Amino acid sequence: MIRKMTNRQVLLNVYVTQGFLGTIALGLGIILFESWQQFYELFTWHPVQFLFLGCGSALLVILLDVVLVMLLDEKHYDDGGINKRIFSVLPVWHIAVLTIMIGAVEEILFRGVLQTHIGYFPASVLFALIHIRYLRKPVLLVSSILVSFFLGWLFLKTSNLNITIIAHFLIDFSLGCIIRFQYKKTVRVNEEDHNEVCDHESSSNKGR
Repeated sequence: MIRKMTNRQVLLNVYVTQGFLGTIALGLGIILFESWQQFYELFTWHPVQFLFLGCGSALLVILLDVVLVMLLDEKHYDDGGINKRIFSVLPVWHIAVLTIMIGAVEEILFRGVLQTHIGYFPASVLFALIHIRYLRKPVLLVSSILVSFFLGWLFLKTSNLNITIIAHFLIDFSLGCIIRFQYKKTVRVNEEDHNEVCDHESSSNKGR
């Protein structure tokens, strides 16, 4: 189905999915929280936690992911082309907007609402299950499960959604930028190769 969709349709599908998850978060939040104040208390500004736990945790995950990409064959990280379809055509500012939305919506739902009320383990499992498209990709599946439990653990230790949101955002944003610039590099190399072939053919024709 994804292969039959245009890049615009794939991107729109991401926004619709996040809107759906955000609606679920809002509905469950109204039902489960006694007051808005109880929800607001999950967002606290703590610069040290923000820098070392939020940004530091994201950096650790990104570095580990880069190492795995270097060690493993590319096929292990092929998600069917969905991430490439989404991120390869977007400008950096749009990648930032998209990934901050994803990070905020998913962390509010799975950590802020679900983990707060049904516990760390069930919420982390549910978060991993939304990445069901990785079912036939063991490396991607295990990575998403580990990241899910890691972010859940961060929230368990800090009770601060700002920490998990910034970590989630930075992980996705870095992934998106890597895909985008790798795609641009591939396109540039292909164009250079094409130009070299054209120049060679032109020279050959003149020689005749």
